[in-house]
Amino acid sequence: MKKFKNRLSLLRSYILKEPLVQGLPVELTIETTAKCNLSCPMCPRNKLHLPPEDMDFGLFRKIIDEASDYLEFVWLHGYGEPLLNPKIFEMIAYCHSKKIPTAISTNATLLDKDVSEKLIRAGLDYIIFSIDAATKQTYEKYRPGAEYDTIVKNVHNFLKIKTTLKAPIICVAQMILLGQSHKEIREFKKLWNVKGLDSVRVKLDEFPVEMVATRKKYLLPCFFLWRGPLFIQYDGKVYPCCWSRDFEPIGDLRKQTLNQIWNSKKMMWMRKLHIEGNGSDIACCNCCCVPKPSWPFNTAIFLLDDFKARKSIPFFERLFIFNKIPFLKR
Repeated sequence: MKKFKNRLSLLRSYILKEPLVQGLPVELTIETTAKCNLSCPMCPRNKLHLPPEDMDFGLFRKIIDEASDYLEFVWLHGYGEPLLNPKIFEMIAYCHSKKIPTAISTNATLLDKDVSEKLIRAGLDYIIFSIDAATKQTYEKYRPGAEYDTIVKNVHNFLKIKTTLKAPIICVAQMILLGQSHKEIREFKKLWNVKGLDSVRVKLDEFPVEMVATRKKYLLPCFFLWRGPLFIQYDGKVYPCCWSRDFEPIGDLRKQTLNQIWNSKKMMWMRKLHIEGNGSDIACCNCCCVPKPSWPFNTAIFLLDDFKARKSIPFFERLFIFNKIPFLKR
């Protein structure tokens, strides 16, 4: 009930266009590691030059403790491969002990049988397998250093272990549309029509250079600023969302509380500009390529339990990409 009341408070602040939000974010993205074992050509990591560092477990625990009364869902990955952090199983288990659903997105290169079972037994609720192609040639073009056959085997083994343990974890095979990969959509769906997989996610590239030139002005305030997810970097620095990492952080959780950052002067300034219809005056928002939903979708995203909403995202993305359903866009 407390979490539902928090959602109503967030929605009220959004509808009334209040820069000072009554409530705390329901969703966080926590970068458990900045390390990655691949160097994919389309990845924004290539221009960020991130250090090979993991988030300290003490800092992670502090974040979860501060947010646990209101937090409904947490992504345990950022711009790194989460399975490279040896503490990832403890992090998942700690969230599970607080009844906070967790998710990771993984390239599946490290997803052997032992790792798979540890993830499931730790209580992971949602996993995205970032595969992006239906053929060896296309996959290895975009994932140099990874072997397509190994990835497919790892994912199938994970699904078998899930089925054997009768685990409720949601498993998603994801394909981001890159270059000519849209020609493989049908084959990708057919390939991953397998037991244990809950959904096939076909997703637009969120970082395409060509989309920046065609971005639209903010007609509605971005709901991320009123409900999350905030993006928390491996070292505790906080950003309004994961797409704003190129810019100045809005706070540092090694020195501040989550509540202080959530209603800080920087966050209220950003909300105020969005309320006035001037969100594009903010440098990081001006570069945003995320689809901008309409009022019905924005309202629904506040009312729904965040974990349940996340489970439905692949379905709505397919509607948006293939059918251009009007209530998903402005």
